[in-house]
Amino acid sequence: MKTFHFLHQRKERGELQDIDIFFAEFMAELASTNDAQLINIFAELSHAQGKQHSCLDLTNRVEIIEKLKLLPSITILNPPNIKTHVSANPLVLSAVSYTHLTLPTIYSV
Repeated sequence: MKTFHFLHQRKERGELQDIDIFFAEFMAELASTNDAQLINIFAELSHAQGKQHSCLDLTNRVEIIEKLKLLPSITILNPPNIKTHVSANPLVLSAVSYTHLTLPTIYSV
């Protein structure tokens, strides 16, 4: 697994925990990406989950949303199928009243 030094710099500044880095590196490997913006988003999602938030709001981050949509490890949901769709992908990008990225319960620790 590749190490992304910018994540460790964020940890040193107190912005991330070890688990956030491990998760981001794992998701980068699954997504076959070295894109720093996406890897940071994966770390932020993990960090949000660690603070008991179920999702990461990406509403105003259009560039990130477009990059996420290109990844095969992302399921994109839009109403009305948002409550009934079951995905085998580890991450779900959905748009209800805002755009958010979630880690479905089956993948949560």
